[in-house]
Amino acid sequence: MRIRSKPRIVLSAFILSLAGTIQAWPSDTVGAAPADCGSLGTDWPDTPLTAHEHEDGLLCRDGDTGLALFLAHAEMRPDNKKTGNGTAFLRRQMPLVLLTGGPGTAAEASLAYLRRLAVRLNRPVFLAAPSGTWGPLAKRLSCREDAPPGDGPAREETAGPAETPSGAMVESCLMMIRQQGLTRQLQDTRTIAQTLARLRQTLNIERWHVMGESYGARPALALAALDTSGTASLVLDSPETPHVPLYWQTAGNIDGALARLNALCRRDRACPARRRDFTGMINTIVSRLDRSPRAQNADAAQPTGAIPPGTGDAASVLADIALALRHRSSIAQLPYTLVEWLQADAPGFRPSTAGTQDGRPDRQPDRQPDRQPDRALVTGLYHWVRCRELPMERWYGEAGTGPARVSYLAPLITSLTAWQRKACEALGITPPDAAMPIAPVGVPILVLTGGLDPVTPAAAVTQAFRDWPETHIRLFETGGHVLARQHACILREIGAFLNGARAARALAHCSRRDMAIDYYRRVHVR
Repeated sequence: MRIRSKPRIVLSAFILSLAGTIQAWPSDTVGAAPADCGSLGTDWPDTPLTAHEHEDGLLCRDGDTGLALFLAHAEMRPDNKKTGNGTAFLRRQMPLVLLTGGPGTAAEASLAYLRRLAVRLNRPVFLAAPSGTWGPLAKRLSCREDAPPGDGPAREETAGPAETPSGAMVESCLMMIRQQGLTRQLQDTRTIAQTLARLRQTLNIERWHVMGESYGARPALALAALDTSGTASLVLDSPETPHVPLYWQTAGNIDGALARLNALCRRDRACPARRRDFTGMINTIVSRLDRSPRAQNADAAQPTGAIPPGTGDAASVLADIALALRHRSSIAQLPYTLVEWLQADAPGFRPSTAGTQDGRPDRQPDRQPDRQPDRALVTGLYHWVRCRELPMERWYGEAGTGPARVSYLAPLITSLTAWQRKACEALGITPPDAAMPIAPVGVPILVLTGGLDPVTPAAAVTQAFRDWPETHIRLFETGGHVLARQHACILREIGAFLNGARAARALAHCSRRDMAIDYYRRVHVR
């Protein structure tokens, strides 16, 4: 008899929300000089597109702001070349424009998902890629060791993944970004919305649907408010709601998500931690780490920009746990892993068999998640937007006032707040006193939220949108963060909404089986 190896999960620092930073953009993917959208004029839908194509769809760049539009549509040939009918497909099906999260998710990380959306929704899909999320500027803002210094040429990519940037390296990089004036080329939420409103008219698109993920919901809402007549509907997947006080209660939101997963686990015979208390297990793990020689010798005054998994310190392990609540594959592995950690000397997630169950491929291929590649976040852009737009002092204050129940999360919260202060100071930005408020925008809205999401908690999302007219809130109690990338049935719900469905029954395409947690468990092979 042999025992399959224990599950392992790769997760990055909670402070960066997504995994690491962008890799170099291959020169043969984007091309040296993508066309300016403004030069195409109002006759663009009937213009031959040969000069503006590349292997990942159409690339059009706004000459003033650098915002790029990538395009995928179902009528592309398998090699992603155009079908020869120009852009007639834009007149047959109203397009969708996708705004991703982060802020600062590299465009490269969403191109496969873009193509999948176009096929599943059977309509053209644009990816709006603000300046700094693609091309050479993204590499300079990435704060990685292989990023080019100053204005010099980029070094060649090294074989294999580069090391996670240290806190000192990221801080130095942010200061360089400030000193070289690179932030003058970046776009905030308002300018993204203004650029997209202008591009829609320039490209002679009468109306389009708009979809925002996480942070992307903010420019999506700003666009709908600015260009209501050109916005047919909004889909907001795990939307950020920084104007809602509950959003800022980081420790409480993580603890609440863990408590809900614990309750789901207790009701499921397949859960390997069915009779365990998650908070008690984590408390024991953290207290053991606090007494370990490694923790006592750690340089607590030097928080990292990306806490590497498996370093053995309490903040890193807690970050791994919090990030595990974001995705369905790591949610399924977390109960088993906590039990294993409780019995181990050096807990820490390691590279994962994500997307597998019991060491075998997922038994339901249609449920395979869309995986974002490692290093998918542009660090400099992420911090620049957060420091400019979010009332970070409010977060710092909330971090130290949580109930005694969440005291076990203190190492993580202390690390997060210390590092975010350093990042804003390095960029020379004083955060605002309040978040920009939002108001109903006068278009139909579909809101998707996950009951286990610790980043944009369902309670905050529901509070933000429950009184809005023409707004449909879909809560999935077993869901994590950014649901449409993880569940095929949710794409069917989005498709129904875009095609005009508004009744709850017409929108419901996810069964209990579709959304069930397929818990990881040890398998004995005879």
